[in-house]
Amino acid sequence: MNKCHFLGEMVRDPMLKCLNKANGDTVDCVNFSLMISRRFRKKGGQQGVQKCYLDFEAWDEGARIISNNFRKGDYISVYASAKTDTYVDKNNSKVTKVKFRVNDFDFVNFEQDSNVV
Repeated sequence: MNKCHFLGEMVRDPMLKCLNKANGDTVDCVNFSLMISRRFRKKGGQQGVQKCYLDFEAWDEGARIISNNFRKGDYISVYASAKTDTYVDKNNSKVTKVKFRVNDFDFVNFEQDSNVV
């Protein structure tokens, strides 16, 4: 089973692209990154926070909604599935990277004095 749920903060504005398909149709795709926090207890009992940056892509109507309604610093709840992208970088090395394909998402609105990290 490949189901993931994340709540995170947009690292930068989402980038919408219109891609051409082989049959001449077009499809919209948006790429964005989220900062996700993981809380844990350190050896001495203090609370620690580890920040992780993850890449996401959404397609079609979801891509357009995310592009039009979210900006850097906004929070979003994302339901996604993990996938791997493989490409050759400028040094001619094969690179494999995990990316998350958005299946669904929710708007999140925190109060001004929230303690969300």
